[in-house]
Amino acid sequence: VSSSTKESKENICFIVDADRKSIYDESRGNPYFQKTRNYFIDKAQSKGYPVIDMNIHFHKHYQSHGRRFDFINDSHWNALGHEIAFEALIQSGWLNLSD
Repeated sequence: VSSSTKESKENICFIVDADRKSIYDESRGNPYFQKTRNYFIDKAQSKGYPVIDMNIHFHKHYQSHGRRFDFINDSHWNALGHEIAFEALIQSGWLNLSD
């Protein structure tokens, strides 16, 4: 994450994916993935960029509903994953749909 002007930082929000395998099965977590995503989050926030950590949102939803956020045959988000990310963006206050 490079330094940037205040104006351009206001136009960027990073949505950082979770280690979804560890959400579905705690024994399948990837320590390297966790380390690199935490490093990215820390660097982005230290430079003033807003960050939405999807680990929080996906974990909470999975605990309540037990539904996957990705397709069985690949790791891309399915419609539910995109819906939860959109809701997180709205909840963060970063995206205002009334404008």
